[in-house]
Amino acid sequence: MHERLIELWLDSASERGYQPGFVQMLVSEGHRVLHSTRHGPLEFGKDVISVAPDGIPCAYQLKGNPGGRLNRTQFREILEQLQELVTTAIPYPGLPAVQHRSYLVTNGMVEEDVILLIAQMNETWRRNGYGDEALKVVTRGELIAMACGTGTSLWPFSVSGLEGVVAMLGHRGDDILPMPKVHALLADIYGLEGDATIPPVELTRLVSSAAMLLSISMRNFASRQNHFAVLSGWTLYITYTVAAIEKHGVGSATRAENALAAARKSVLASLVDLLSEVCSRDDLVEGDLWTDSEFIGPRTALVTSLAALYCLWLREDDVRSALLTDVEQWMTGEITASGLWGEAGIPQLLTQFWGIVTLPHGSIRYDLLEAVLEHVVRAQLGMEGATPLTPPYYGADEVIRHTNVAYLPGLGDPLEGDDPGKHSFSAMGLMHLLVRLDRKAFCKEIWPGFTRLIHRSFVPRHPWQFCLVRSEEGRDDEIILPPRGDWADMQAAAEDFATPEVPERLRSDPVMLLLFVIICPHRATPAVVRYLGSHFGDPLDMADPRPALFSG
Repeated sequence: MHERLIELWLDSASERGYQPGFVQMLVSEGHRVLHSTRHGPLEFGKDVISVAPDGIPCAYQLKGNPGGRLNRTQFREILEQLQELVTTAIPYPGLPAVQHRSYLVTNGMVEEDVILLIAQMNETWRRNGYGDEALKVVTRGELIAMACGTGTSLWPFSVSGLEGVVAMLGHRGDDILPMPKVHALLADIYGLEGDATIPPVELTRLVSSAAMLLSISMRNFASRQNHFAVLSGWTLYITYTVAAIEKHGVGSATRAENALAAARKSVLASLVDLLSEVCSRDDLVEGDLWTDSEFIGPRTALVTSLAALYCLWLREDDVRSALLTDVEQWMTGEITASGLWGEAGIPQLLTQFWGIVTLPHGSIRYDLLEAVLEHVVRAQLGMEGATPLTPPYYGADEVIRHTNVAYLPGLGDPLEGDDPGKHSFSAMGLMHLLVRLDRKAFCKEIWPGFTRLIHRSFVPRHPWQFCLVRSEEGRDDEIILPPRGDWADMQAAAEDFATPEVPERLRSDPVMLLLFVIICPHRATPAVVRYLGSHFGDPLDMADPRPALFSG
């Protein structure tokens, strides 16, 4: 069963589709992956760069031949790349000055005449001092063997585990990633539901198994080039792996840490692919303009937030890239009302606020947050007939379905029985950001309406449960503030950057934490918003006058 699943995956994947899984195979064999994207912040001329267990650098060129063979014509198309792969040193900081190993990887077979050509090239390279077998070839058979060596004896073929894989493979791949199904799959693998614990050695092997199963399960999403679904899947892999490490008490496990680092590179690779596509398009319309019209606003807000996240990511790593220039040109400082289709859109708006500041041609001031908070307060109180924003548990597709329920008979209302009025999950965090920025006059002005709201948040029982899409254990906090407030008390609350509900492994990577709350906006608690604001939001230009937030 294991081998058949791997075969089905390899026989339908492009090189970009099987690359994340291949990277995790290397990790399971003890490699430390340094680079895993062709169009990332740094260009090295290699698809994947790793350091083998014996300390020798390795460079890989991936080729997609699903269900086929690498023939002479295809081989000649990549001859120049292979020449560079073998003969050009890897310009990665800190690598030892030794001859690296070079690999051509294909998920298909290789024609006999191509094998002969490679043998002739290897002989030439040997005579020129590049060693025996300068270019090694990894084919479909070797990939299957590598995948079967990633701890597949621990693959979770319980009923729920098998159902999770089948359910994911049942998706066409052009839709939203079914996060409840990803939760079911990863929670089953990692034993995150129930009190049982997993020994450290077994968990270390499960980390590789989970990566392989996720790659296989997302096959259709990858083949459809659904980049957001793929990056969401790898983000959840990271958070669920962190949850498993925290729950089961595993300390510093090198293979697990390397798997997390490799998954982070897979997230960045998918983000780069998404933004490369966006920058090459004239618009963000999917399919028919008329039927897609209600989705364009939320999609634009999401893509803009991901572009802003990319800018923040590269600022964190202190690098630039050719794509960054294109992204900066694509982004604008304009924030539209479509960004507030529901409270789930608040983390996207915050990411835009923090990211746009990094652009060389524009800036955004935090006084824009005043308009966002004002909109939230007025909407949740139904002032002047405003419609309350939906809670952060509802995605844009569910909100649109709710809005059009009268025209969609039989589908049902996803918000049936849920009245979001007078409740807010985001207002407290926004207020704390403004208090910290010393917007005292505005805070005083908005306070009467702000204190009429019931401020809600959910805190999981254990910090590791914060990393999950959903948690059955925890407490619902509801806060009602007094009509009169003390500014000093509010300042003290705004300066509290502790996040006891967030595991340190996730907190120490603010970029991934921010991406996680974009994907799972109900995790953007006031404490998390304060912490992210302290990391990404200092210092900013906050000069008046106060601009209008919304256009259109």
